[in-house]
Amino acid sequence: ENLQTLLDMFVAIMSSPEYTRSPHVRAGFAEAIFSAYIPDSAKGSERTSGGNEAEQLSRASLLSSSELVYGNLAPSLLLLYGDVEATGYYEAVGHRHHIALILKYLWDVPAHRNAFHSFASAENMELFIKFANGIINQTNDGIAGALQRLREIRQTQMDQQNYTLWGSLSEDDRNQRLQVLEENERHAESQLLLSNEVLLMIKYLSADSVFVEAFMNSALLSRLAGTLSSVLVSLAGPRGVDFKINNPEKYNFDPKDMLLKVYQALLSFAKNGGDQFTQAVGSCGFYKYEVFDKASKHVQKFNVLKPEVTTSFRDWNEKVKLAEESAKASEEALGEVPDEFLDPLLMSIMEDPVRLPTSGSIMDRSVITQHLLNDKTDPFNRQPLTEDMLVPLPELKARIEAWKNGATS
Repeated sequence: ENLQTLLDMFVAIMSSPEYTRSPHVRAGFAEAIFSAYIPDSAKGSERTSGGNEAEQLSRASLLSSSELVYGNLAPSLLLLYGDVEATGYYEAVGHRHHIALILKYLWDVPAHRNAFHSFASAENMELFIKFANGIINQTNDGIAGALQRLREIRQTQMDQQNYTLWGSLSEDDRNQRLQVLEENERHAESQLLLSNEVLLMIKYLSADSVFVEAFMNSALLSRLAGTLSSVLVSLAGPRGVDFKINNPEKYNFDPKDMLLKVYQALLSFAKNGGDQFTQAVGSCGFYKYEVFDKASKHVQKFNVLKPEVTTSFRDWNEKVKLAEESAKASEEALGEVPDEFLDPLLMSIMEDPVRLPTSGSIMDRSVITQHLLNDKTDPFNRQPLTEDMLVPLPELKARIEAWKNGATS
């Protein structure tokens, strides 16, 4: 009874960010839930629950015995996932890893599914977009950064094995290289620990129709398609050989598992997101037909998925290729784009132009929203800026649409 009361109190505080503004405090309660209520079997390499298996499962059962808990815990964690950015880089990585593990455990508990779906509903779309951009950022920046560190780790390992080269370096140079190696190892280890869980999260959410519909929102779709395509190309592309490092498990690096997750996520989004997702992948700029086909050959050799899965992926890859060709043809048909229709940061045609009142600059809403997730300032003058301050420009939006229709007719 005391444990249930504590859990109810933790969730009540976590689900009231308007009263408990500090992400440090809310993250502390999430850590307590992770330590006390999630069984060791759901914690991967971390074993912190204490007690035998029966005691751990008894505590875990409390997660679904209170309406307060199963109605609010998952949404509060999904919101907190983005908010912990303010706790500091390494602290945020640790918190997000534990939040991801809790969410995965709750996802498999039927009592919590309605709360997950409520968070991804149209009524909560603003909050969902914030969460989704957070996991897209982690997948994009986290994996890209970790893979670059792995390349540098591999280069140092190869240089160390070249006794002539390593011996020719001065002691200061060797010490400096070893310091950089240690930093790279620490960064890669922490980023991949979290990125593996985030990829798993994207994979299981991609199989749920409610979440897929939410991810198809115009504010997320192109970034989601580009991120997943970029990761697959990095793992299966020509530079994949760069990731053949010594003791990959030391860095939480399992390229086979990562490729499987992103491969299955892409296929699930394709099945559940339809032509909308296919067209987004084809026009994202990261898609490469040959690498996607090569990924299928790799996955087939893994011999863990049914043959019809890889067949479906290959069939879909042909559709993406056609979508890419169509997107390129449409872009060529537009010809020269007026400068006033281009986002000043990405130089892409704006879909939903907004004015930044702090500088007067005009940007595409999706671009400035993404910037504000990590930096609450105007990118042109560093003045404080929040999303609710953005001023819609419906007349400019209508002129862009009219120009696009005229250019392609």
